Amino acid sequence: MGVFSKIKSTLSKTASFLTFGLSNAITKKKLDEDTIENIKEVLILSGIDVDTSSKIISEISKKRFDKESSVDDVKNLISLSIQSIITPLTTTLEKKGSPYVIMLVGINGTGKTSTAGKIGNFFSKQGHKVLIAACDTFRAAAQEQMEIIAKRAHCSVILAQKEKQDPSSIVFEAMDHAIKNDFDILILDTAGRIHSNSNLMDQLKKHVKVLKKLNDHAPHECILIADALTGSNLMKQTEAFKETIGLNGLIMTKLDSSSKGGILVSIASKYKLKIYGIGTGEKIDDFIPLNPKEFADAIVGLDT
Repeated sequence: MGVFSKIKSTLSKTASFLTFGLSNAITKKKLDEDTIENIKEVLILSGIDVDTSSKIISEISKKRFDKESSVDDVKNLISLSIQSIITPLTTTLEKKGSPYVIMLVGINGTGKTSTAGKIGNFFSKQGHKVLIAACDTFRAAAQEQMEIIAKRAHCSVILAQKEKQDPSSIVFEAMDHAIKNDFDILILDTAGRIHSNSNLMDQLKKHVKVLKKLNDHAPHECILIADALTGSNLMKQTEAFKETIGLNGLIMTKLDSSSKGGILVSIASKYKLKIYGIGTGEKIDDFIPLNPKEFADAIVGLDT
């Protein structure tokens, strides 16, 4: 399956929802005020927040208001508007520093551990020497899961030495090991935490302090693993993590299970976070950097 085919498949639920919604909204030959408002409602229901939907609607109104317009005409304008929002923020993970330290954060169940393996696989396939640290000492079987995933990704792994070990001690051990053994990449898989729990969020601050004792520039990337299924609540999560530790970017997961894939556009627009890629499935190589045009076309159901 080609890359665009993967993206289309991943975003098929959102595309189907948007196509159905737009087909019902655009019932007149020309776009009038009622039709424009109906299109905006469809965008909001697809996961795009009110402010971002208003920006998109403004662009549609400038170019198509009171003109004969088909569903595909509107889809093309939505795609172009989405591209203008996410293109400046779309990037790829590239090694900067040695070891290049990537810390993954997010609430419980977003797919941080599997994403750590996918990122590790992404770098190991490029010939980099990768170390993954299993810093989740709270979730049952997290250590065993990380060990299995790291093996599939052809990465080395640092595991807890005892039950309920202080996660920051694993961070220190991993960083020290990565420096002394010339690892190119260090990926920290942190425990999921409730974004509204200040004590749990403070533990992330401790991780950062530990890293900086050994390298002033670490972590080079602090990435939110964002679950599309959490919908609008993801905006609050993003804000909390950004305020606590200063996020660099995000990776979106579970887009294939959600009809609200537009949430990625909302987060990019509001918080100006770099978009490093999306998870496209459960396999170790189901992670791809984002192509703005392919993503925007896929989300509205166009062939790029």
